[in-house]
Amino acid sequence: SAVNPTTTGGNNGSISATATGGSGITYSINGGTFQSSGNFTGLTAGTYTISAKTSSGCTGSKSFTLTDPANPCAGITINVTATTTNPSAPGASDGSITASATGSSGFTYSKDGTNFQASGTFSNLTAGSYTITAKDANGCTGSANFTLTDPNPCSGVTISVTGTKVIHLHPVRLMDL
Repeated sequence: SAVNPTTTGGNNGSISATATGGSGITYSINGGTFQSSGNFTGLTAGTYTISAKTSSGCTGSKSFTLTDPANPCAGITINVTATTTNPSAPGASDGSITASATGSSGFTYSKDGTNFQASGTFSNLTAGSYTITAKDANGCTGSANFTLTDPNPCSGVTISVTGTKVIHLHPVRLMDL
């Protein structure tokens, strides 16, 4: 029987082989030294050939394949949505993004893809583009981009321009007539 490693790249897989059809049976893995036990531990993913040999030299073998655990993110789609609050004035750093995720559970959130926190709320933000990443308990991720903009400082402002036309008269000299 074969037991796959429990983690990707893990070395806790094992093979337990039992042979019948003779006496004084010893076991070997991948052509190595024969031993009295058919138990082999500390194995990584891969294909292994177990050989059994009787005391009279008769042999038999069987191949076993150990695999890494299935990709825990296969079939998982994590969607990230958010409520955004733009900065209150040009250059202000009081904007925020409050993100939430669906598609799995146990989420943590990041605005730089590296540093994750339990809350999906990011405060003290300036205008700009932000990529929010949500990571579930298995390490599966989903991301979405959000943009905060400075308010238009002219919004709601009406500028009226008025003027007075001034005519400049040049005195006429009598000599010019």
